[in-house]
Formats: sequence, C-alpha cells, structure tokens
Amino acid sequence: MENNMSSTSIETIQQESTSLNEKLRRAQNILNAEGSVDPKNVIEATRVLASLQDDIRRMSIFSTNETLQDLSTASISLLSTEYHLGKSLLQQSIASSSQRKENITKATESLYGFLSRCDNLEIWKGDIQKNYHSLLDLSDRNESEEMDSNNGNGRNKARLLMTTGELRDAKIARYRLSKTLTNQKSHLNALSTQRARLGLMEHETMEGHDGEGLMRSLALSELNLYAIDAIEEIHNSNKEMEMLDMAIKLEETRNSINLHRNSMHQTNGSTSMSNMGSRYRPLPPNSKQNKPLELTHVTLDPASGQLVMKKEQVRSQVFRPGWNQPTMTLEELGDREVADAIQRSNMQKEAEERAKHAPRRYEQLVRDGMEDDSNLMDQSAVLDRQWDDWKDENPKGSGNKMGDRGDRNF
Repeated sequence: MENNMSSTSIETIQQESTSLNEKLRRAQNILNAEGSVDPKNVIEATRVLASLQDDIRRMSIFSTNETLQDLSTASISLLSTEYHLGKSLLQQSIASSSQRKENITKATESLYGFLSRCDNLEIWKGDIQKNYHSLLDLSDRNESEEMDSNNGNGRNKARLLMTTGELRDAKIARYRLSKTLTNQKSHLNALSTQRARLGLMEHETMEGHDGEGLMRSLALSELNLYAIDAIEEIHNSNKEMEMLDMAIKLEETRNSINLHRNSMHQTNGSTSMSNMGSRYRPLPPNSKQNKPLELTHVTLDPASGQLVMKKEQVRSQVFRPGWNQPTMTLEELGDREVADAIQRSNMQKEAEERAKHAPRRYEQLVRDGMEDDSNLMDQSAVLDRQWDDWKDENPKGSGNKMGDRGDRNF
C-alpha cells in the first residue's frame, strides 16, 4: 500500500514538473527569439516566469534538505527559473533611471537566488564555485562599505572593487570555461541525436549514458552555462548601477531646479520676474547670443603674398573628436583596394608585354627564346653594332685619368 502511494506521488510530481517545464520553455522561446524582441513579449515572459516561480514555491518542488540525487530529471531544468526571470528583467527597456535601477535590483536578487540554490546542490563544474564565492565576498564588502558611509565613516568604495587586471583575468577564465562547457553540451546533444537515430531504449547505454542519465547530464550542463552567464550579468549590473546612481542624482537636481523655477513663476508673476535682472529675461529670437561663435583666421598666401581672411563657425566643431573621422565604410575601402590591385595587375602585364617586344641585344634574345623574331633580330643587330662602335671609341681603361701617376713598382 505504501509503495503504491509513493509511486503515485512520484508520478504526480513528474506530471507537475512536465507542465511547469512547458511553461518555462514558452518563456525561453520568447526571450531567445532571433532579432529584436518586442518589449511587450519581454513583459509577457517576465509575467510567465514570475507565475512559474510562484507555482514552484506553492508545489514545494524543491526542498532545502534535498541533494542533487534526490531531484528528478524533469525538475532539474526548473532550477533555471530564477535565472531566466533575472534575464527578462534586465531585457526590459525603461526610460526612467530610478525604474531601471529597481529592475536591476530585482534581477540581481533573482540571479543571486539561482546561484545560491545551485551552490547548495553542488552542481558546479570547474571554477564556477570560486567565482561565485568571490562575488559574494565582493557583495558583502560593498554592503559593509555602504553601512559605514551611512554612519559617516565611509571610505573610498572604489578600492573595494576588483582591479582592471583582476576583472580581465576573471572574465577570460569564465569565457574559457564557457567554451569548454559548450563543447561538452554539443557532444551530449550529438549523443542524444545518435540515440534517437539508432532507436535505443531508455535502459541501453552509449558512452556510459543511458536515456535518463544523458538528459540529466544535459540539464546540469545547461545550469553550469547559466551560472557563468549569471555571474557575468551581476558584474555588468554592478557597473550599470554606478552610472544609474549618477543619472538619478542628475535627474533629481534637474527636477529640483525646474520645480524652483516654476514656483518662482507662480509666486512672483511676470512683473517680479522682470525686476530680477536681465539674466532671467528670455532672449529675443534674433539675438546675437543665439548665433554660433565666429572666428576670423588671417593667413598669408605664399603664392601672392596677400593676406587671406577666413571665417569659421566654432559651434560645428565643438563636439567633434580631435582625430580624423573615417570618410568611407570598410566595404567601400575594400572595393577601392580591389580596384587598385586589378589596375596594378593590368599595368604590370602591359609593361611585361611591352618589355617582351622591346629591342635588346642578341644574347638577351637568345636567353628569352625570341631569336626567331625577324624584327627583333634586325633591331638587335643595330644595338650590337652600336655597342661595338662605342667600345671601339672608348677602350677599356681610357677613362682612368690617374693611371699614369704613382710608383709603378707597386
């Protein structure tokens, strides 16, 4: 009787896990769609994942005293719900900096929850656990620094963060581990496809994996890849939070200034504003202050020697970088290089053809195999005759004017 009840409960859990996995795959298909994702679809995926998270809590799919061996294969993939929820929150496009900060805070908490659950189940491979614990240490130090700063004993928060070299090395290590896990996952997918093609039964093994063991290894491999991406997203979110803090301060300052100006307009009216000085008066539309600053460059023309004056508007050059900007795209540059190479090749072929039929001495014709050409032979005879005449007129050593000087005994 007890065995029947336990088997019934296991079947019920498996059916519930299957329905929850279908909901998870639906949200994954929305987030992993090719091209730009519609913001409405992202919000829908977030809603589905939040509902899925509530269902997992209500059904008590996971327990704190369970180990990885206690989990069913169908429920392992549900561990990634919090990861996908964090990713969906990060993908939402929000114009307000405060709302964006709130979304990042929720996403970071969700990603930390996913990493914590996986850490408790000890599913890490490689150095993922080391990266996660260093991330926890960094978070704890930053929280303690914020508490000290609130109490008036704040130090420089920047020195608690990792250095640029440490961040680069950690990122390279995560990238290499991600490549290794991706290759392992591709191998497991190939095994799954091969098993389906051969029609193997669930209990039959291939390379040490039966049907359920292969699906379990695939699910664990995906969780490890999600963990690496979650750690990367948390690092990126920490950097974005620093910029959002500055943006929120700027928005608050701007709003306070606008509120102050509006209150001054409402309280004092147009008459009191006119008495506050010219700096509060609106500029006329044709005022010279609305025009860009003009400079007159006076140079000397080297050709004519006259002064040349040139007016230049400074406004158009203010926000331009100090280095020269590209004047063409890479595709246009490639087309130009190809055209130049073709032109040089054609010119070289034409030059070789002209040199081939150019007149030269007889020994050069023999070397090039052109001694059968009658025209070249005639021209070669003329060149050889001119060369012999020149040698007769200029005997060897005739140009050495210092030959008769000095001691001839040496």
